[in-house]
Amino acid sequence: AKEDLKKKKNIEATVVPNVFDFLAPLWVQDDYNKDFRQSVGLTEDDIYILQGTRVCERKGIELAIDVIAKLNSPENRQVLKEKGICGRPFTDNSRIVLLMAGMLEAEEYPDKLKQKAKALGVEVLWCNDKIAHSRSVNEKG
Repeated sequence: AKEDLKKKKNIEATVVPNVFDFLAPLWVQDDYNKDFRQSVGLTEDDIYILQGTRVCERKGIELAIDVIAKLNSPENRQVLKEKGICGRPFTDNSRIVLLMAGMLEAEEYPDKLKQKAKALGVEVLWCNDKIAHSRSVNEKG
């Protein structure tokens, strides 16, 4: 596609794959991201589920809301308190939050998601203004 665009329209393009690189090193906390939790409204005790996709209906984000609602059930919270999660403690004060980081593609769908989350008691934090495809700093941090 890149070569065709150059040949037919004389436009230089960068191909961005639509996949996650599972062979890349694991992410670690460093000076760039050390205040991430605070910047999006999370505490150290909170667990967040990152929805890193574009926000559009075909992604089925409602399912993530359903999963978090289940995780937040009293019986599942008790299991998390007893066992922890991902090597972290889970306390009575821990929140399980859906962190929406992707680009919004339409107004109606995010409104549907907000309504569903509210009905199920799921907290959603919208942080797409703080996250980009690569590291950078802007006026919003």
